[in-house]
Amino acid sequence: MDEHVFGCLLQEVRLRAGQPTYQQLADLGGPAKSTLSPVLNGNLRRPPDLDLVRGFLRACRKFAEQRGYVLPKELDDERLWRRRLTLLTAVLEDRERRPVRAGATWLTPWVRSDKAEGSQPSWSPSALLAEGSGQVPFVGRAEALGRLAEWRDTRSAGSCAVRLLVGPGGQGKSRLAGRLAELTAGDWSVWRARWRRPGQEGATELSTGPLGRRALVVVDYADRWPYHDLEGLLERLVTAKQGVLRVLLVARSDAFWHRHVHDFRELGYSTDEPDHLAGLPVGSGERADMFRAAHAAYGKALGAGVPLTVSAPARLTDDRFGSVLAVHMEALAAVYRQLNEDQDAGTDEAGLSAYLLDRERAHWEKLRTAGAVSVDAATMARAVLVATLVQGALPDEAVAALLAAGVAGSEREAREVLGDHAVAYPPEDDFTELAPLRPDRLGEDLVALTVPGHGRRGVSERAAANVCARLLARTGDGPGAPVPAWGRAVLEVLTAAALRWRHLATRQLAPLLAADPEVMGVAGSTALTNLARLAEVDSSVRLAVARALSSGSAETAPGRADLVWSVRDEILHSATTVHGLAAEHAWIAWQMREGGRDVQALGEIEECIALLRGLVADDPAALPPRFELGQALDRRGFLLERMGRRHESAAAAREAVAVLDALAGEAPTDDAVRTVLCRALANLAGRACPPEERLEAADRAVALGRALTGDDPAALGVELAGGLQNRAVTLAGLYRSEEALRDVREALEIRFEQARRDPVGHTRFLASAFDALGGVLKRAGDSAGALDSWTMAVHYWRELHTLDPRREHSATLVSTLHYLAVNCGTRQRRRALEYASEAARLCRGLYESEPEWYAPLYVYTLALSAFVDHESAREHVEAALEVRRRHPALEDEGSALLYATLLRFLVRGRRADGDRGGALATADELVPVARDLARVDPAAHRDGYLADLALRAELLTEAGDPAGSGRAGP
Repeated sequence: MDEHVFGCLLQEVRLRAGQPTYQQLADLGGPAKSTLSPVLNGNLRRPPDLDLVRGFLRACRKFAEQRGYVLPKELDDERLWRRRLTLLTAVLEDRERRPVRAGATWLTPWVRSDKAEGSQPSWSPSALLAEGSGQVPFVGRAEALGRLAEWRDTRSAGSCAVRLLVGPGGQGKSRLAGRLAELTAGDWSVWRARWRRPGQEGATELSTGPLGRRALVVVDYADRWPYHDLEGLLERLVTAKQGVLRVLLVARSDAFWHRHVHDFRELGYSTDEPDHLAGLPVGSGERADMFRAAHAAYGKALGAGVPLTVSAPARLTDDRFGSVLAVHMEALAAVYRQLNEDQDAGTDEAGLSAYLLDRERAHWEKLRTAGAVSVDAATMARAVLVATLVQGALPDEAVAALLAAGVAGSEREAREVLGDHAVAYPPEDDFTELAPLRPDRLGEDLVALTVPGHGRRGVSERAAANVCARLLARTGDGPGAPVPAWGRAVLEVLTAAALRWRHLATRQLAPLLAADPEVMGVAGSTALTNLARLAEVDSSVRLAVARALSSGSAETAPGRADLVWSVRDEILHSATTVHGLAAEHAWIAWQMREGGRDVQALGEIEECIALLRGLVADDPAALPPRFELGQALDRRGFLLERMGRRHESAAAAREAVAVLDALAGEAPTDDAVRTVLCRALANLAGRACPPEERLEAADRAVALGRALTGDDPAALGVELAGGLQNRAVTLAGLYRSEEALRDVREALEIRFEQARRDPVGHTRFLASAFDALGGVLKRAGDSAGALDSWTMAVHYWRELHTLDPRREHSATLVSTLHYLAVNCGTRQRRRALEYASEAARLCRGLYESEPEWYAPLYVYTLALSAFVDHESAREHVEAALEVRRRHPALEDEGSALLYATLLRFLVRGRRADGDRGGALATADELVPVARDLARVDPAAHRDGYLADLALRAELLTEAGDPAGSGRAGP
């Protein structure tokens, strides 16, 4: 029970009472608007008084009685409201007490790892290479460090800012983030964020207290975090901040950033483009400087009697030494070779890793000889392999992992192995065992070189051949049995390593997935994207995985889309009939839409429609192709509507209804046909059609929806509620407000019940219903009620992001913010600016992710910013025109009219500034646009076209060229 849920429940009371205005509530003895509005909208820092809640309920009860309504018992029981208020109080007090505890994450203070005094001959290569060892002084990367420091300190980033530092494994991202943390620690509070897997409940007991007035939070491996947990951390950090907050995300891939950056902006963070950490340049001397610094540091750490000197090898100019880790590995190998008079292990990447991992094994032998551990090197190798794959586990989990992998034969033996492993690799925190081998890239190389098949001698452990398969074995009989808790981590590591080690793809992943493709269902989106890139895994296996995961969580939808697109040709070639090929295009379209790849989705649905049209032409009586054609046309209309191509969308919706109407006439009792027809009619009622056509479609959708739902409108009420909503909007446009309010309230009741039953599936419909209510109330003259409804819609769209983070929800949120910005009025200009700014931030992220798709919405959003932000109107208009010019294909009437409006504003602005040349150039651009509009609809646009021609003539006269000589005609 948080403040938003509490407010939503109160809003539902108001809705069920008949939607009284604030003034009507006050007239009936209720609280004043100034005290009630923040409570209803969830804008609370402390709980409201019980008397305020009582007064609100009493006023709503009176209003409902006057209109013959009865409030449901669960909304009109004071005892329940006392309990809800108690729960809300506890939540708000707990948040104040422990502001940085974040669900599945926790924060620890960043502690600088000072280099140990004296030498440590027993240090392992992995310990020396680890970012936290503090052995090698930070060298180079001055430009990258300067960028991060500037981002940290700049005021233009606002009080909250998040930045992504991205680059391949071993590039030096963690070292760079660590250096920034060290330089920041004096004046700032610096924190490290950690993720815990479900079940690691002990981690939630850690509390860190306040963040500090200036806080830097570093989140490593951000691309491996489950998205909901990462978003939850960022949301709670905003709540906990006391002043300036900077969050640095460190990751190998920026795919998650592009998919979710608009969510971060929605939370209030300013963002920049990802900071791609480039490889070390050749010829700058930076590689050689790093090599010499690392060589000297490692020599001292390993107890060399005299300083070791060595020239930087000529091969540092190779491409692979663009990585900081590769340079450090080369320096460490050089020290070992000098100290031990070893032969050169080879110059290739695999040879260097194999040599250092041999030294790692020698370290285990030293520990055993010294009596520090009792297990032999082979057992330790398999334990380290398991640790690197599972990426740490709770003690009981760690025992289970060692038993599953065959490293130990009993629980007692497993705990002994755990104890010895902890000596060699101390746990990273107080909650977990089996610390993985670091750095990550060396850990991945250990996986590759421990598992047979890499082709090098004397490295692999034969007993490790089936460790990956055993760790991913289901914990029960049958394909539906669960995969162990560490399955996600194993697949993340294995797919990442397989990108560089072919045998892991061919001898581990391929057979494992061929036997059980559904095991990838526990993987994150990054692992699925990695699998899509692995050409070494046969396309038939990737296709089997794609089929097995055809539905899944919203978090993995982008990875599933990548995987499906990687085997698109195979999917289409598997079809044996034209009808089957059409079905495959439809399936791919659905997967692309789920993954946020809307442009590809539209292309696939159009391929599907073309094939189905051919089938229907060949056999007009065949029912399945006609039914599927109606569905496909309806989906095409939905996609085109979101793309801003409203007239094409309406045409697709009309054709869908026509096809399904004919089918329903032939099969009047077929509920599948009637349900899809009802949905198509409801959608047509919301398209860019004449009001009479929309109203007729809505009437039919409502009647058919009532016939389908029977006694339980919420059972199949999506179509019925959609028809009611769109009919309400149409009726409001015809100034039939009372009928519109009746319809939209009925739709809201259905949506509330659906959302209770299935929050993930129906929250978006509830949000859309509040959008519709806002529009109806605005038409009815209740501006305050409209603003409240749109505020509730914004809350639900934001809540939806935590359940189902897809771009389409952000696009609808942008539209709702438009309503709020436009309707705030002159007295609330500051709020209007805030809404317009948030819409612009969100829409910029959407446009950057898919320019062709979101260009119309972005142009409109920038135009809205100009309307609201008078002081910067010119800047917003010019930005909108720049985007519009990049997309000449935006030719529908609505886009063209907005284009002309922006150009008219700019012509007059430039003329007023005395810029006659600029004004005339803009007029030359305007006149053809206005002429085309006049041809489309002379009654609506002819006068505007004539005025534009007259304005251009005036500008030509002022320029001394009234005949327009020397200028190309518009």
